[in-house]
Amino acid sequence: AVPAGSLDFWAARLPEHGAKVVARDALFGAERLIAEDPEGLWLALVEAREDGREPWTGSGVGAAQAVRGFEGVTLGVGDEAASRAILEGVFGYERQAEAVAGDARVIRYAKPGDPAGVVDLLIDPAMPEGVEAAGTVHHVAFSVPDRAAQARVRAAVAAAGFRVTEQIDRDYFFAIYFRTPDGILFEVATEEPGFATDEPVETLGEALSLPRQHAHLRGRLETAAGAGGMSGAVAMAGAAVAGGYRHLLQPGAAGDARTLVLLHGTGGDERDMLVLGRSIAPGATLLSLRGDVSEHGAARFFRRRAEGVYDMEDLERATVKLDGFLEETLRAAGRDPEQAVGIGYSNGANLLANLLFRRPERLGGWALLHPLIPFAPEIAPAEGRPVLVSAGERDPICPPELTRLLVAGLGAAGAAVREVWHPGGHAVARSELEALTDWIETL
Repeated sequence: AVPAGSLDFWAARLPEHGAKVVARDALFGAERLIAEDPEGLWLALVEAREDGREPWTGSGVGAAQAVRGFEGVTLGVGDEAASRAILEGVFGYERQAEAVAGDARVIRYAKPGDPAGVVDLLIDPAMPEGVEAAGTVHHVAFSVPDRAAQARVRAAVAAAGFRVTEQIDRDYFFAIYFRTPDGILFEVATEEPGFATDEPVETLGEALSLPRQHAHLRGRLETAAGAGGMSGAVAMAGAAVAGGYRHLLQPGAAGDARTLVLLHGTGGDERDMLVLGRSIAPGATLLSLRGDVSEHGAARFFRRRAEGVYDMEDLERATVKLDGFLEETLRAAGRDPEQAVGIGYSNGANLLANLLFRRPERLGGWALLHPLIPFAPEIAPAEGRPVLVSAGERDPICPPELTRLLVAGLGAAGAAVREVWHPGGHAVARSELEALTDWIETL
């Protein structure tokens, strides 16, 4: 939320700081400016005519332009019914209005009197399932004052038929989590005990404070921050290697020999896996690729004829190309292939798997997240080569029986396979990331 009349200021300021202005329009009678941040996340600055919250001034932004706080959140969903049951029946929102934005319907829910109490549902049945990565929102958090209020919300969520976590102690707050039928992760967090439990309010943000569950990561996180961290310098490449991929090469911490080679799933790009890579190995160098095949505008690494039916000639082309690209790019960057780990999700995992079948020595380790190998591969001897395979027991895209056949085949070829399962579907679960982090540490 920004003051009325301030959008011209922001339209000029945002590009100066790496954001791109995407559109300027009006929704539900309010002018807004839509921008894309450097990692691809879309944000809307909305003119709020009456907002008494204190402005966030400074760094050249005055009170007449400054952000007042959140206006709300937009949720992309296939239909309204499931979200309406949660918003009205559990959280107490009111359905207020409906509008059209492009080819989609937008339905507004709000809590009267709450300046940040807007939830817009963007209804698009053709919207693809999201993947957690750079440029996306991991979860939406709703605030309650204390654990008693949180317990009441938890009971209502459970009564509505949703699987919800227990109350989890995050040191600074307590949290519960559940997913909507559209796959959106909701958190309900308490305002108690607050972020001033281990440092004064006056100095918040001046030092790195961690909850107990992450205290053991302090060294790694401080090292990554020193190397530029999540927002460090990113070197763009792609034209540097003849016949190569568009990619990002993000330097790691000095003295860290590890390189993570990251391949996204269908519809992703070279930015999608960066957050995953940095979270599991904060000090490693990241080499993240974009698929060179377009399927109705969605990037992939090789073509397919239908869901689960691969164009085997194009898979061969892509495998040869990836092999050569990794050899040249790692050598040019001075990175040891034995210290490099390939991590692929879905379509990216499938291409990595095919290279693993041919050249297990190309990389020091291989992590295949939700691979689908619907053919019987010939697997070269992979004696002792570390491989992690993760999957969901209810994955509608990757049948568990095919994953188990893949694991068995790799094991028979001599690979040191770690198998990780979670009870969900095709999305990468938190437990997979935790297992991946632990596995990386053993290499």
